[in-house]
Amino acid sequence: MLNCFSKDELFFKFFFLFAMGFVVLGGVKVYFYSYENLEIYIRSLTQIPLKSFLSPSHFAFLKKISMGMCLFLGIMLIKLYGHTSSICRGMFVLKQDARTFKDSFFSFVKNKIKSLTPIERLIMGSFVFLGSYFMIQTALLPLRSDEATVFVSFSSKPYWMIPCLYTNVGNHIFHTLLMKVSTDLFGTSLLAIRLPVLVAGILSLPLIFLVFSGLYTRTVGLGCMILTSTSSAFILFSGNSRGYVIQIFLSLCFIGLSYFLRKNDNKTAWVLWVLSGILAFWTVPTAIYFHAGAWVWAFYIQIKYKNLEKIRPFIYSTLTMGLGILLLYIPPFVIAKGLAHMSVMMEGSNSFYLKKAICF
Repeated sequence: MLNCFSKDELFFKFFFLFAMGFVVLGGVKVYFYSYENLEIYIRSLTQIPLKSFLSPSHFAFLKKISMGMCLFLGIMLIKLYGHTSSICRGMFVLKQDARTFKDSFFSFVKNKIKSLTPIERLIMGSFVFLGSYFMIQTALLPLRSDEATVFVSFSSKPYWMIPCLYTNVGNHIFHTLLMKVSTDLFGTSLLAIRLPVLVAGILSLPLIFLVFSGLYTRTVGLGCMILTSTSSAFILFSGNSRGYVIQIFLSLCFIGLSYFLRKNDNKTAWVLWVLSGILAFWTVPTAIYFHAGAWVWAFYIQIKYKNLEKIRPFIYSTLTMGLGILLLYIPPFVIAKGLAHMSVMMEGSNSFYLKKAICF
């Protein structure tokens, strides 16, 4: 174990040194990056002149913000470099908890499937197949105007730019990033554009069964899965390249993990709980309506099962989730000051984006 720790400690020291070097180079590049350089780069991406949405004074303001972030990251990395031993011990515990969580999850899935009668398994498989088939058929329908708008105005931009653009609430940032990855890997076909949502929709069907059979009974879980797999609204949104179904999938993960944590103090589960909340908010900010209620319910079940020793990690995890959401939404809010006049509708109506997307 000591040998393992020494190797991990050496790895983390190299990693932090590399990250510090990267931050220093980034800071130097930002310091010497001029407004004229940005103007040339923006001109290569769009016909909209830079001055129409970013003034030199606001560019200087963003430059100061970026330099401040580089300084903050540098200080944090120096602090972390001095605590590599503690980080290694924490990572060791996290790895052990990850194995425990994986074993618990697969054991739970196996037991739930075993609890089904042969007829129930046939019904479940049939409805999962039927729902998946209709989702795929929906995903092959012609591109809609809102999808075209998101694809052309946001997903086609560089990776670093996507989290900063929120000039249209139709841009569901996490979904847009997944769309960007999908189209970069598989091209700009209809299925590639809609692949992240399609996968989330298909995976949601068995997940609904697992979550609600865990909360209630296998009959309830099976009934909820059947109702969802035949829901025209769910099928339509699973074939529509928007972030709503991804939000549903992440919300299901949030509920399932909340229920798991009522009896298990597993650090990996806490990390996944925080991530599912952050990514749901990053997909669609309206996640606050569901997650506020889900958080109250998760807090209630901790009290109900008298898990008072878990209140502290619950509060810490909630604060971490809130901080993560705040940090992810700082770039679009800061950039929005300069992009106030850059509406995604500047170049025309939605039909413009539909035509442009077809050209891709």
